[in-house]
Amino acid sequence: MKTTLSKIATSQSTDMVVAKLLAPLRMNQFGRSIAHTNAPKALLSPAQQMKGIQTVQTRYSAAQPVTRKSYKAKQNSQRNMHQMVLPQAEFEHTFFPGTGISFSLPKTRHTEIPYVDCEVAEMSEMREIVQYMCKHFLRREPLLNALKVTAEEAESFVEFHVKDALQDGASFVARDDEGEICGVRLNAVGPAPEMGKDVELSPKLRTLKKFLEHTDSFVPQSLQGARMRHIAICVNRNMARSGLATMMMKRSVEYSKRHRLRHMVAMCSGNMATGLALKMGFRLVKEIPYTKYIDPTQSIGYEEDQNWVIPHKPFLSLAETHVSAKVMVRNV
Repeated sequence: MKTTLSKIATSQSTDMVVAKLLAPLRMNQFGRSIAHTNAPKALLSPAQQMKGIQTVQTRYSAAQPVTRKSYKAKQNSQRNMHQMVLPQAEFEHTFFPGTGISFSLPKTRHTEIPYVDCEVAEMSEMREIVQYMCKHFLRREPLLNALKVTAEEAESFVEFHVKDALQDGASFVARDDEGEICGVRLNAVGPAPEMGKDVELSPKLRTLKKFLEHTDSFVPQSLQGARMRHIAICVNRNMARSGLATMMMKRSVEYSKRHRLRHMVAMCSGNMATGLALKMGFRLVKEIPYTKYIDPTQSIGYEEDQNWVIPHKPFLSLAETHVSAKVMVRNV
């Protein structure tokens, strides 16, 4: 390598030497060099150029034999480097001080909130709200997504909760300038009612029902009285991050103050809901990791040799993205 450098240096100028050394290199956003055959010198800063030269000298200063172990290490290094240079504009890391909660939220363009009419949801709108929630909410709610619940099997389940939310006049519906629903905030007052046997539930929804009962058991007894339960919130995709969800949450807070409710309780199954709750002043009461929750109604199978039941973890697929379900409380 030294002989090659000396030949190049004697025959050509310093700039040409640097250009030839940096030709197979490209710097990513982390300042690391990765293989690239057409990397123009003009794209690199002087510091990056020097780092590239140091990288070349380090890489080729000592010829080492290629063993199976070093080959695998090189492959892993290239794989990790390939992952690091993926576009970072798709996600933003969010950390809430004092809570210990940290996660990545999808970056979406902040759009100005269009004209919407946000009013108290009436019982006469129940059918329309149920259809809206089945169409827009089911696809984006993490628990329902993990269970792969279809709109057909979820309709009676959604109708039960919508009817419960509309009885107290604590829910809100937003409509655009054409009168179409573009957002729904479902709230209820007091403890959750028992779901009757007339509500037909599939095995998937029975699993969801058990999980909701499990999370509700962590609400302190002191909050079981005059409290607002946040059931669900959903806005159109084209209005995400526009302020519509925050506006409906503020209307919920105003309702709680007006009716002298002391607490607001929410179960947040995903990052977006958690971020909105923390933004509105909710605090974390209990965290239920998806890796640890076991469905008490089902099991994957039974091993006769070991004489034990294989537990069923229905929300394990959410562990990497959303980590856990969170019981949140806000004092009014």
